[in-house]
Amino acid sequence: MPIPTGNKDVSLSANKTDKRIEAALDFARDLYKLFSSDPSDAPATDQLVDQISQHVKKLHNYTHKHVAGVPGNPEMDQQGTRLWNICTRLRRDCGPTNKRLKRLYLHGRVLAFYLLVVANPYKTRKAQDLIYVVKLALRAARDCVESSELELATGVLQKAADYKSHLQDLASGLIKEEVDECNCLEVEYLIMRTALSWADNHVDVAEHMYTKAERLRQYLTPDYAEKLADVLYEIDFNSSDAGFKLIIHHIRKLHDKSPGAACAVLDEFTLSLRGVDDSSWMEKAVITRMWMITSQRDTNETIYTLIWKKLESNYSQKQYDIAENWCRLSLHHVFQNCGPGNVAKLQRKLLLCALARNELEAAISVVHNLSKQSWAEPMTAYLAFKVAIRCEDRNLAEQCIQIIGQAPDHVDFLGACIAESQQKGDILCAIAALKKLQENYEYKDPNPIHLPALFRCLIRLLNILAEKPDEQQGEFISDLCRQFDIVVYALERQSNDTQTPQLFTVDELEWFSRNAYNLALKHTTTWDLRCVVRLLTACVKIISHFPSDMRSQIEVTLKALFSRFIAASALISFARTQDKVKEQLEDYQLMRKHVLAFDSLVPEYLSRLDEQSQEDMVRKHATLLTFDFEAAVALGQWDDLGGIVQRAVPCRSAVAYQTMADSLLRAQVPGQVLYSTMRKLVNEIWDLESFDAVKLAKYTRCLFQATLPLDDALAMKLLQEACGRARELHESDARWPEEELEWMAATAFNHAIDLYGAYDRDRAKEWGSTAINLAHYCSDKSFERMLQDKFMRLSFEDHERNRGR
Repeated sequence: MPIPTGNKDVSLSANKTDKRIEAALDFARDLYKLFSSDPSDAPATDQLVDQISQHVKKLHNYTHKHVAGVPGNPEMDQQGTRLWNICTRLRRDCGPTNKRLKRLYLHGRVLAFYLLVVANPYKTRKAQDLIYVVKLALRAARDCVESSELELATGVLQKAADYKSHLQDLASGLIKEEVDECNCLEVEYLIMRTALSWADNHVDVAEHMYTKAERLRQYLTPDYAEKLADVLYEIDFNSSDAGFKLIIHHIRKLHDKSPGAACAVLDEFTLSLRGVDDSSWMEKAVITRMWMITSQRDTNETIYTLIWKKLESNYSQKQYDIAENWCRLSLHHVFQNCGPGNVAKLQRKLLLCALARNELEAAISVVHNLSKQSWAEPMTAYLAFKVAIRCEDRNLAEQCIQIIGQAPDHVDFLGACIAESQQKGDILCAIAALKKLQENYEYKDPNPIHLPALFRCLIRLLNILAEKPDEQQGEFISDLCRQFDIVVYALERQSNDTQTPQLFTVDELEWFSRNAYNLALKHTTTWDLRCVVRLLTACVKIISHFPSDMRSQIEVTLKALFSRFIAASALISFARTQDKVKEQLEDYQLMRKHVLAFDSLVPEYLSRLDEQSQEDMVRKHATLLTFDFEAAVALGQWDDLGGIVQRAVPCRSAVAYQTMADSLLRAQVPGQVLYSTMRKLVNEIWDLESFDAVKLAKYTRCLFQATLPLDDALAMKLLQEACGRARELHESDARWPEEELEWMAATAFNHAIDLYGAYDRDRAKEWGSTAINLAHYCSDKSFERMLQDKFMRLSFEDHERNRGR
C-alpha cells in the first residue's frame, strides 16, 4: 500500500519548479490512483499516512517561505481538486469503525489542500480564488479538530490566516457580497481557532478567540450562523461543561436570527447527548428547546421545520403517499413566508414522490406548476428531465437541459441526464445533453471534460440514428459529419497553440480516422456524396496529425490515398453536374487540392506496393490527373496545364492523354495555350508504344487547324511532323485515317495557293510541296496526282528569274 517515490517527467511551469512540489505532485497522482482502486484497511495504512505527512510538512514549509507558488498551472490545480474530492467522498462513505482509513483519507485531503495552496498563491490571485482557499482551509481544519489531528489543524489554519490577511488588504476593491462573505469567514475562522485551542487545552487562547468572534457576530447571515453552531457541537467538547455552555450560547445567538434553524440545530445536538453521562446537559438542552417553542417570533417556521422532519422520515421509509401529503401541507399559503428556497425543496420532494410511485401524470402536474425560483436550481431541472424522459416529452427534456447548462455545477447534472437518457433508450436526449457539454467546454482549457471521449460518444449515438432510414436521416448524417469536422477543428486548434496540452492520444486519432473512413466507404452508394466527401476529408486531415513514424506506415498511407481518390472522384462528378458556376468552380478547386495531395504521396510509397497494387495505384493516379487537367481548364489556370501533362508521364497512359486532349478541345482556350499543351499531349501519345492512330490524327488535325491562323511557321512545323508520323504509320500496321490525311493535305495546299496569290512564292512553294508529301500517304493516289497537277500549273520559274536579276 505505501506508494514508491520515483522520478517522473512532470511539466509544471516554464520556470524551474521546486523539487518538493514535483515530488508532492508525483505522490498525489499515485495516491489518487490508489484511492480510485478502493484500498482495503491494511496495516500499511499507517506507513502511507507517514508518507503523506512528510509531503504535507514540506509543502507547508515551502508555502511559508515562497509566496510565488506555481500560479496558473492547471495540472497542479487539477490534481489537488481530484484528490480533495475523492478523499472527501471516501471518508464520508467509510464506516465509523474503520478509523485507520478515515485517518488516511483525512491526511490525503490535507495534502490536496496544500497542493491547491501552491496552485493558488495569495499574492497572484483574485479575491474569489482567495475566498475559495480560505473555505477549503476551514473545512479541512474542522475535520482535523474533530479527529484530534491538532497539528494538522494548526498548519491548515495558519494558511487560512495568510489568505485571510491578504483578503483584508484587498477590502477596498471588493464588492459588497464579497465583503459580507469575508466577514462571515472571519467569524468562522475565529470559532475554529476557539475550537482548536479548547481541544489543545489552551483555555486562555480559546476564550480570547471566542471574545473576538462575539464582537463580529452581527455580520453573520443565518446560514453561516447555523453552520457555526454545527461546528461547535460536532467538535469534541463532550469532556467539558464549558464546551456545552459554549454550544448552547451559540444556538441561542442563532435563534435571534433564525428560530427555525436554531431549533433544527438544537434538536440534532440534543440527540447527540444520548450517550453522555451528565444528565444535566440533556435537561438543559430540553429546557432551552421548550423556551424556543414558547418565545420564538416565527412559530410558522418552527412548525415548517417539524413538518419537514416528518416528511423526510416518511420519504426515507418509502411512505411516498404520506410524504407527499406533508409536502402539500407545507406548501399551504400560511407558510409562504418560509422563503422561496423552501418552496423549491418541497416541489422537488413532490417530484421525487411522484417518480418513486411512477405516477407520471402527477409528476407532469408538479412540473407545470414549478415556481420560477425552483426552475432556477439545476436539481429541479434534472428531476423535471427525468419526468420528461419517462413521458417522452422531448421539448420539455431539452428545456431542462438548457436550464441545467447555465448552472455553475452543470457538469455532474448533465452527466446524470446522459446516463438517464441512455438507460431509457432516448438517444436524442442523450445527444442533446452531450452537445450542451460540448457547447460549454468545446475549446476551454483547463477542461473538466475529456473532449475526445465526448466526441466519441456523440459520434456513436449519431451513427445509430444515421443508420435508420427515416425522414430525419439526412439531418443525422449531416450532424455526424459535423462532429468529425469539429474533431478536425480541435486538432488544428491544438496544433496551432503550443501552450495547450495535447488532448488526443495516438489511439484516439486512429479511432477517429478509422471510423470516418469506414463510414464513408460503407455509405458511398447510400448517403449523399457530399457527406461522404466530408467524412473522407476529415479522415485525411486527422491522419495528418498522426506522429510522423505512424504516418509513414503503408496502411495509413493507403487509407489516405484511397480517401483522396474517392473524394476527388465525387467532387468531379459534382462539378460536371453543377448548374451554378460559383459552386462548380469551388468543387473543381477543392478537387484539385485532393489530387495534389495524392500526387505528393504516390511516388514515395509506390515502390513499397506489390506489382498488382502498383498497377492499380498508377491507374488511379492517371485518372486523377485527367480530373486535375479538366479542373485547371475550367478554372482558366492555363499555366498549370503543361505541368499536369508532365506529371502524367510516369503513368504512361494514352487514355489519360487522350482524355486531357478532349478536355482541351471542348474548351475555349487561348491559341498559344492550345498549341503548347496539345503539342505536348500529341508528342507524349506518339512516344507511347500503343496508341489510337485515329485519335492521334484527330488531335494533330485540331492542333494544326488552331495554329494555322495564328503562326504560319508553327503550323508548318506541325505539318512536317504530321508527314513524318504518317510515313512511320504507313510503314507499320497502323494507318493514318484517310480522311484526316486528305483534310490536312488539302488545307495545307489551299494555304499555299493563298500565299501564291499574295506573291509570297517561296513560302507558297514550301507549303505546296509539303502538302503533296503528306498526300503521298493517302491510299487514293488520284488525290496526290491532282495536287501535283495543280502545283505544276503554278509558275515559280518567272519568280526565280526575277529574283536572280
